Amino acid sequence: TSEARSRVMYLFNIEVPLVTSWTGDNLRRRFYYCGLYKIRNNVYRRKGYNYFECHDPVANSRQKMIIVALMKKVDELKLREKDM
Repeated sequence: TSEARSRVMYLFNIEVPLVTSWTGDNLRRRFYYCGLYKIRNNVYRRKGYNYFECHDPVANSRQKMIIVALMKKVDELKLREKDM
């Protein structure tokens, strides 16, 4: 797809990666961030250059509810598998 081939370039022609958020407020929302960002407690915090761009619109409450339920189900199945 053209989406998969698209690239976002930033300062000094550095390619910016597309990342998927799994936080409660931004479930499955994709965004581009500067490689100088870092993760702390599942939150991206600025360490260097101030580059951040959302790729997807904010999910509605129904989408968030479904994703959270599916994530919980996956966790339950992983626990069951581990106990076998």
